[in-house]
Amino acid sequence: MEIVRSAPVNDSTLVSSSIGDNDDYANYNAGTTYGLGDVVIGPDHHEYESQSAGNTGNALSAGAWWLDRGMNRRWRMFDLSNSSQSSDADVIDVSIAVSGRANAVSLLNIAADTVQIIANTVADGEIYNRTFNLTSDSGINNWYDYFFEPVIRQGDLVVTDLPVFGNPTIQVIATASGSTVRIGTLIVGQLMYIGMNIGPGTRLGIQDFSRVVADDFGNWTLVVRPFSKKAEFKAWIDNSRIDAIAAFLATIRATPCVFNSDGGYAALSIFGFYDDWSIEIPGETESYCSLSVKGLT
Repeated sequence: MEIVRSAPVNDSTLVSSSIGDNDDYANYNAGTTYGLGDVVIGPDHHEYESQSAGNTGNALSAGAWWLDRGMNRRWRMFDLSNSSQSSDADVIDVSIAVSGRANAVSLLNIAADTVQIIANTVADGEIYNRTFNLTSDSGINNWYDYFFEPVIRQGDLVVTDLPVFGNPTIQVIATASGSTVRIGTLIVGQLMYIGMNIGPGTRLGIQDFSRVVADDFGNWTLVVRPFSKKAEFKAWIDNSRIDAIAAFLATIRATPCVFNSDGGYAALSIFGFYDDWSIEIPGETESYCSLSVKGLT
């Protein structure tokens, strides 16, 4: 089990993006008169939709005049929702300057054919360059499946083998030639290895926020809403690391991170937070760390 804590991405650390801040809408101008349904970009990179005609000079924080629709397309991959996706035709190319160290990149809820990750530093030049094919072989157990089953793309990718250098710039290039590339979450950060995952102690599921309601006559109404992953992780840890792990887990309380199993299952990569953890110490050398994780929608 491993945890990736996100390095902050903001105006100063987002070096470049193939998606422009104003690719869809113009920046808000207090001197412009907006009509009902007009959309602008605020200084916080959120999209705001005008709720009335003749909308002039009203602050974006005025809820009677403006509806906050969340981050714009350029920034959705960096918000706290895994279901909101940055998207663009053929390719999304993003570079992030990290202050300190980062040896992990996580892309969740993605739609792409390949992902290339390149890391550079000013002093050392290129220190990492690797391309990942997202074609999934899950469920392909024989040659018939290989040739006749539909091609499925891997929806989550967690890369943890970047070399540890100070202040790297990390470039992520996701491509899908002739199609739309989508990224729900992009996390660049430092990996904390907790311990070897114990398969029989791990549980995976989702919490669905959809509504299924029946009226008095038995007619059902289905309202499809987002869902979030949830998991119960259990890992072996060395007793010499108990204090370090306990201190680290205390520092990331109420902090969104990427929680990842070391068992190779993409389904066990979750962007969220823990709501409970415990360490059981049965012997002198090894212990169990249990972690309950709730994903963000």
